[in-house]
Order: sequence, then C-alpha cells, then structure tokens
Amino acid sequence: MKIKICGVTDPDDAALAAQLGADYIGIILSPLSKRCVSIAQARDIAAATHAAAATPVVVFVDENANSIIALTDAIGCNTVQLHGDGSRKALPQLIRYFLLIAVNHDEATTPLPGHAIPLFDTPKDEAANTIDWHTFTPPRGKPWALAGGLTPDNVAVAVALLQPPIVDVCSGVEIRGTVRKDPTLVNQFIAEAKGK
Repeated sequence: MKIKICGVTDPDDAALAAQLGADYIGIILSPLSKRCVSIAQARDIAAATHAAAATPVVVFVDENANSIIALTDAIGCNTVQLHGDGSRKALPQLIRYFLLIAVNHDEATTPLPGHAIPLFDTPKDEAANTIDWHTFTPPRGKPWALAGGLTPDNVAVAVALLQPPIVDVCSGVEIRGTVRKDPTLVNQFIAEAKGK
C-alpha cells in the first residue's frame, strides 16, 4: 500500500508527510486550483520531498508536452499526474515519466500506456464525494490509485473493499479553512490506510 498526499503547498508539510510514511507528495501547478504553487515553491517542495525519501508528483491540467517537460525539469521531478484532454494528448512524448492519469469511474476501461497508472477520482465538481465503492470494479493485475473524498475516517473501508495499491488524499487531511496539511490527520490517514 502506497500513500499519496496531494495539494501540498509548503516544504515543511511535504517533509512531515514523507516522514510519517507518505510515498508520494502531490504538487499542483494548475491555476484552477487554490492549492496551486509557483515554480519556485514547487522546486522547494520537491527538494524537501526528495530529502525525506519520497517522490514528488507534479500535477498538470491541460498543459502541453513541451510545458510539462520544461516545468518538471525546472522543478527536479519526473513523476507527473495529468488531468484533462490537453494533458492526455502529451502522453506519447512523456515516455520517461511515471504517470498517474486521472480518470472518472466511467472511464475505467480507457486504454493507457504501460507506464501509466490510472487514478480513479470523482469529477472535479464532486470532489467532496467518494466513488461508489460497492459498484466500482477496479483494474486487476496492474497498479492503480484511488482518490476522491478519502479521509482518515473512511480510507480503511475503501482499502478493505477495493484493496487499491495506492490511495490519494488532498482536502481530507487539511487544516480546516486552509490549504496546509494537518499533521495529526496525515498521520491518522496513513495509519488507517496501512491498517496500523
């Protein structure tokens, strides 16, 4: 079981999450998100993530391949998460990247490159909701990730039902009213996901 803490906006939050057991730290570059950070901030977060032995993941929405490659080179990261049709068009040029591709429940059968990992999420206008875990059939025999409405209170149920190789949380571990991560909630989420 691997853990991704997404929407990290501060290097201290990244370092702490990694020290608590997070494997991936998500850094959002889309101006559509309130968790969007600058390139300089992203570089600092990625450096803190690397120093804590975790993997930074840069999140893009509808960026083209040239922008994705230039930005990840500037940040020092070769793991990306792609949202939107624009970013999906960049797939053929992103061979050297480890990819998490956001897909909706209805897109579960969408063919992806071998180095891409589908990340099953709720539509962006339903981010506070979860996928219906009882009707969702996850991929078999290959890596995939589960996101969308996960919290310390429900992640253990999701893991028991679906056994995802990766779980991804963003707002579910934030300090209320901010975009900073709550260390207690991060720790609880990781412990619940890993059954500790």
